[in-house]
Amino acid sequence: MVQSLQPPVLEIGEDGQEAPSIAVLSDGQALVPVTVEIRNRFLSFGPDRLMRGLEGRATYQKVLLLDSGTRYKLDLIMKDLSSNNIGAVKHGIIPPPSMREREKLSSSSILLSNHMQELPEAPNQDQMFVLGDVKIRPSIDKSFSKKLPLGVYLHLYNFGMDQSSNTPQMQVAYRISRDGEVIGEATDSRGESIQFFSDRRMVLLKRLNLRSLKPGKYRLEVEVWDQVKDIRTRVQDNFQVQGS
Repeated sequence: MVQSLQPPVLEIGEDGQEAPSIAVLSDGQALVPVTVEIRNRFLSFGPDRLMRGLEGRATYQKVLLLDSGTRYKLDLIMKDLSSNNIGAVKHGIIPPPSMREREKLSSSSILLSNHMQELPEAPNQDQMFVLGDVKIRPSIDKSFSKKLPLGVYLHLYNFGMDQSSNTPQMQVAYRISRDGEVIGEATDSRGESIQFFSDRRMVLLKRLNLRSLKPGKYRLEVEVWDQVKDIRTRVQDNFQVQGS
């Protein structure tokens, strides 16, 4: 299911599993990255690449410019040029609300990743998996090794700015829970997870250590308190820690 603030990340596979991601750009419009992952066992390979090819997967991304407040239908059609097999997926896209709705602190969905890298500057041309000056490859299955940090990426908008410093004043709490019980929390009161902000949007980046977690299913909640407007918002997502 796709929630109201979540454009899709689509996996093409046996079960048609889907997961969301988002990026917001400006008033009245949104840049919506659509990520597609294809398991290689559904593709055709020549004899020299057969064994290696079947073990992997291919991931693609295209960023669409869409109007906020409008519901869209995505018809995605792909063709394997080696076998001429064709696959199709239909999915609804609901871009985030307009930036003009400034009375309410809003958040994108959470994008979880095991590969997140800040670039020296934003590329001059569009590149797959690059949002602004951050290269981030979303995890489709949201399954992570505890040996690596969990990358958390999300956007905030309609926040207040402190008039004396012209900066936002935010407190962000990252909570990990299992079976309804909070087992870990990291609170940022100094703005260390604010990667970028302007008068229109803010980007939060955080890396969470998973080493103390046992294999299993967990929930991540991000709670943001805008101390200028004294308003809050929460966003959640589920993930899984792999066995050793």
